Parts: sequence; C-alpha cells; structure tokens
Amino acid sequence: MDQALRKLSLTASPKTPITSLPEFLLRIVFEDDALDLEDITALRLTCHAFARAANSIFFRRIYISQLYHDRDIFITICNSPHLAQNVYEIEWQEISWFPGYFAQLPDLSHGKEEHDTEFRNMMETLDLLADQLFWLPALSIAQPNLNGDTDSIRRDKAITEFLGEFYEFLQLLPNLCTVISQAMPADRLLYWYSENPFEAQVF
Repeated sequence: MDQALRKLSLTASPKTPITSLPEFLLRIVFEDDALDLEDITALRLTCHAFARAANSIFFRRIYISQLYHDRDIFITICNSPHLAQNVYEIEWQEISWFPGYFAQLPDLSHGKEEHDTEFRNMMETLDLLADQLFWLPALSIAQPNLNGDTDSIRRDKAITEFLGEFYEFLQLLPNLCTVISQAMPADRLLYWYSENPFEAQVF
C-alpha cells in the first residue's frame, strides 16, 4: 500500500491536495496491484473523495450465496443506487451445506462405532447452529432421503420466494454484465453465535 500511496503523492503537485485529483486518476492509483481488498476498504473510509473511487473497485464484483449474511448484503447493495452503479459482476459462491450435514458424519466416517454419545450430540448442535447461517438448504447427496421430502419442500419454497425478488434486484444494477458461479473460498470464515468461526472448507 505504501508504494501506491507514494505514487498518489507524486501525481499531485505540492500545492494540490490529493483529494482534489480527478476521480479517474484516483481509480488508476487504487487499482495498483500493491493494494489489496483490505487497503481499498480503508480508503473507502478515509474521506468522501476517496470513497467514490474506491467504491468503483470494491463493488465491481459482489457476492451471493446460501448464507443469510451474503443475501442480505447483496440486497442492501442493490437497494443503494450509489453502490449499485459500481456493480459489473455477481458471483454465486457454492457451498455444500444441507440440513443434517453434521449429524450424518459419525455414520459416514470410518470407525463410526467409536463415536460416543457426546460426539454425536455435538454434531447435532452444530447442525442447529449451521441452520441459522443458511437461507437456502441444499439436498443431501450422501443420504438423499435423510429428511424425506421436508428438505426438498423447504428448498423449493426458499427459491420461489427469492427468485422473483432476485430478478427485480438485477434491474437495479445498471452496469451488470456478468453472473458467474464458483466454489466458496475454502478459507473463508463463517460466523455464527459462537466465539469460534468455521472455515467454509468444513462443509
């Protein structure tokens, strides 16, 4: 970040405040490889002049997934015109959670007879916690009949309720040109009502 800021200081003359530079010049500097997402976040919060240029980078690609957190942020961005105008790409991040995901693990693992009641209870507790993270459940591949038709009905209802709204949200993104799907980064931290977050690779 220091290298990029030095470049920024050289762009402005000694008598010209950095904040008075045209937005397109600030954007060029902010796109420097020396700056990561954390740096862009900090620049957004520095001042109004920096915020506009940084927003054009920070919100160029936004994300949505099965997580309530991601869905709610997506909706907030779409409903904020000054942010929505910066969006060019939407990325759907896949994660393979489904109801009963943790509870099934003892029976699928080797040496399953060694898992005691305490461990099984812990897995069931994790399922209850995980259920609070996700608005869209997947269906179990390993045990497709794990919860009968309940999961399928719940999933179809969630999709139906959100799909109509989703198309309306897309209309609020005037510069959107790409929608892609890929796996959620394995090292992404998922927070719930616990002191210790889980990495996405747990699912």
